[in-house]
Amino acid sequence: MLTFSIDNDNEHAARNVTLLLPFEDIVRADLSVAGRSERNRTLLYQRKHAGSALATRGREPALAQLNQTIPEHYQRLVTRKRVDADAAVLAFSISDLTANLLRPHYDASIDADRIVHEESVIASENGAKADVRLFHLKDEPIGEVPYTLLCCYEEGGAIRFAILHDIAIGPSGLLPREVSPAIRSGLKWWAACPPLLASGRHDLEAFAVRDHDLRHVFGFPESATDEEAIRQMYRSFPDWSEWSLTIRARLATIDSFETGYQAALGIGADQLILLHRTATIPDLARDLRALGADNGVLLDSGGSCAIWANWAHDGHDGILASHWNFRPRRGAVIFLTLSDYAKTCFET
Repeated sequence: MLTFSIDNDNEHAARNVTLLLPFEDIVRADLSVAGRSERNRTLLYQRKHAGSALATRGREPALAQLNQTIPEHYQRLVTRKRVDADAAVLAFSISDLTANLLRPHYDASIDADRIVHEESVIASENGAKADVRLFHLKDEPIGEVPYTLLCCYEEGGAIRFAILHDIAIGPSGLLPREVSPAIRSGLKWWAACPPLLASGRHDLEAFAVRDHDLRHVFGFPESATDEEAIRQMYRSFPDWSEWSLTIRARLATIDSFETGYQAALGIGADQLILLHRTATIPDLARDLRALGADNGVLLDSGGSCAIWANWAHDGHDGILASHWNFRPRRGAVIFLTLSDYAKTCFET
């Protein structure tokens, strides 16, 4: 049964949101990435997260310039006829796909879009051709990292989602044979995300080593010593083994974790569970599990978080909920086209 609740205390700022959305009420699901061809295999990302809480405002201007507002992402999908302008569409940000390492993604719809040759083939460093359907940033340790993947696929004409853990991805971006044939044959897209739940269990270490934004666990450094410890962790990249050991060592020295505004997605009982909460990572995982999720991932955090609907016209450009420091231009957004029944539920 579709369930949607949103606390109205803060007028869109850091609202708690709970959405339980049955798969049967999702007509299609699209992943939109702004400036995808310009970013792919490049250094256009946030190479470390340290310093003051205002550090994101001083990031490389080129990053923000490539981003688009959620309505701009939506109009691009409508123009390409991937989304019906008359349908009810709900969207939520997943901007770390373009901001951070450890967040590659694969979009099987690229071929269907028939984009120009310059976007459909990329020359890799050794001169070979690399499939542009696989997106990753320069220095991504492809082939070394066992990722957690949020997968969208079609089965029997219906849209389904799955969260797969410890999946090795090679340069082609194709899912390995141990993945279910239904997912591999019907794949729409996958996106690597930090794991919050795996078979109902939260493992903070597994989360931390797969999340390039160390602030999500360790917070903003409060002293020169803390800041140097954070910088030392980033210096270990892109050596995956050294990075993992460094993160584990740091985790062993702390007993409290950063509280922040987080967006999470879980899967359980043939439904998506979407949460926006001000919480620590372990608490966010517990909230997902309490709502019936067996597996879950972190989508976004802080000023990147937003939920948008194309039918909402209340002076907030369709934004239903966001962080108080929301930055409207987003790097990547997931769009869900809903059934007529689902739209009716939202309207009531």
